[in-house]
Amino acid sequence: MTSTTTERNRRSIKLTSDELKELNKFIKRQPTKFDAALIIGITRPTLDRILVFKSCYQDSYDKILKVLGTASDRREEEKATA
Repeated sequence: MTSTTTERNRRSIKLTSDELKELNKFIKRQPTKFDAALIIGITRPTLDRILVFKSCYQDSYDKILKVLGTASDRREEEKATA
């Protein structure tokens, strides 16, 4: 019996300048960057990568927007442009 491996086609999502500003404000309000990452639900290295490359995968993006409280705003914009 052979097993098949499924590959996920993960795509990176670019954060808008407003989202980056809000994320940086959120991080500064926390005692440490590690605490901010824990609250978001990602690791600190992942948070660092997001800040450097200004993009992330969908699952991290959803967690960030949930914490920032802008998830519904962004999704409505995407539906309007689609």
